[in-house]
Amino acid sequence: MVYRLCHLGVLLLMLCPLNTLATTAGVEEVRSIARLYTAAFDRYPKGAGLNFWVDDYENGESLVAIARKFQQSPEFTSKYGTLGDRQFVEQLYQNILGRPGQPDGVDFWTGHLSNGTSRGLNLAAFAAAPETVTKTADAFADMHINNGWWLFGPDQPSPPPASSDCPLTHPCPG
Repeated sequence: MVYRLCHLGVLLLMLCPLNTLATTAGVEEVRSIARLYTAAFDRYPKGAGLNFWVDDYENGESLVAIARKFQQSPEFTSKYGTLGDRQFVEQLYQNILGRPGQPDGVDFWTGHLSNGTSRGLNLAAFAAAPETVTKTADAFADMHINNGWWLFGPDQPSPPPASSDCPLTHPCPG
């Protein structure tokens, strides 16, 4: 896949796909999607939800585009929708990193929101942060594919039977 560098201020450096052609996600891409999901909803994805978003990625959506879709979801809106920019950033620190943000960091991210950066892009940046990667490393260490179905952790369900008609016509809640 061809990549271009995207940046937000001085601190954020992300890889964003240049093309919108279909691609096959590897284990690192799927871990990134799982981290993004975890960052957005403050919980690990269930099998159907993870695989829905992997399909979206494989059909050409970038992580930032997926983050924006998360931002538009009812679950995301109910969790963060009524918060002002500063409160939203403070909540991201708590939910994603499990700690309060330092004033300079909160000011940095709040400033970007105030200047028009979307909450989805901020979410993608938090999900890609080294601290988030470290925090979720154990949970996603055994990420693997089984009969075309991405799984991780001991409590994940088995993949649906090959003949199953999984109705994924809209974002799965899990």
